[in-house]
Amino acid sequence: MIVTRESDIGEVVRRRRLALGLSQTQLAEQAATTRQWVSRLEQGRGDVTVSRLLAILDVLGLTTDVSPPRSAAPSASAAQSMIDPSILDALRRLPEGT
Repeated sequence: MIVTRESDIGEVVRRRRLALGLSQTQLAEQAATTRQWVSRLEQGRGDVTVSRLLAILDVLGLTTDVSPPRSAAPSASAAQSMIDPSILDALRRLPEGT
């Protein structure tokens, strides 16, 4: 799932917690935080600190992947520049309609 808002993180945490059969209290105890904090996290409210979030994700067996935003599809000329020139040459030599 691509996370762009706090509520997205909360939804991921809630779904995983339920899939593992954990209550908010159980998750909070295992992550050394409070049930109230877990509740606020799942609702997309509150102060999400990196250390607490990482502790929650660790208990849930989840990881994070931080990457730049996805860009639009490359233009035709940019796409062609990514293809090996010998392949482009072979494609150009194919008969029409093949």
